[in-house]
Amino acid sequence: MSSKRRERINHSILGDARKQAWSNLGLWRTGQSDYRTAAQALALQLAEQMSLQAASSLLDVACGYGASLNVWHEMGIREITGLEPQTACVQAWQTDHRFQCWHDSMQNISLLSQDQPFEAIIAIDAAYQWDVQLWLQQAHAALCPHGRLGFHFLLLADDFAQRPLWQKLCTRALLRMVGVKSYLTQNQLQAALNAHFHQTWSEVSITDLSDEVLGGFGHYALRLPTYPLDFDHLKIQATGHLCRYLHRQKSVRYVSICLQKTAPR
Repeated sequence: MSSKRRERINHSILGDARKQAWSNLGLWRTGQSDYRTAAQALALQLAEQMSLQAASSLLDVACGYGASLNVWHEMGIREITGLEPQTACVQAWQTDHRFQCWHDSMQNISLLSQDQPFEAIIAIDAAYQWDVQLWLQQAHAALCPHGRLGFHFLLLADDFAQRPLWQKLCTRALLRMVGVKSYLTQNQLQAALNAHFHQTWSEVSITDLSDEVLGGFGHYALRLPTYPLDFDHLKIQATGHLCRYLHRQKSVRYVSICLQKTAPR
């Protein structure tokens, strides 16, 4: 979770100083205190949900500094393509010949698959900053029949419309600050899938990770040393406060979503 321009959080402050580092919020299970372990756990949780190990070709969208690409390689996936819009991130792995590198944005992923569609597409801790309709359209066009799509997303609480006005205004303002493009409850997301993608997606699976991600990162980030005049430290503190607020108010849910593309009849 970062600014509207999708600027990555300083991963070395969080606890991963490697060149090909993690830069997500992490999945913080009980007793977890190591950022690298938590960040990898978030990626592996989504991979397990979408049965990623069965795929032979994968597109990792907004793959950051490339830590996830190494995990997929160790998993045995043969053809791995990474797509990342930020130059500083791409430079960390663009010369690694194990992966295909694309310095581009989500809006163009359908162009990458014109010759050979992907069996799986994954986006770790990123898709909530994209227009959900455009994201699903692009991913659907880039997947082969029966291909799987997995991503993390922010959903409004099902009772959000009944919340006090001040809470709704505050929540929407905070979400705009981090670049959230779509404000949907789970029921609204399901309705959008049914209305706009009828007979194109199947096996929709949604898992709530709010406690482990929003609650976990908020707890971890706010225990880090503070340096009031350092922008990178302030950004991490602000992200920690935001995660803790959203988690305590229970106005937003952090979820992982897996869809399977329906084969044409």
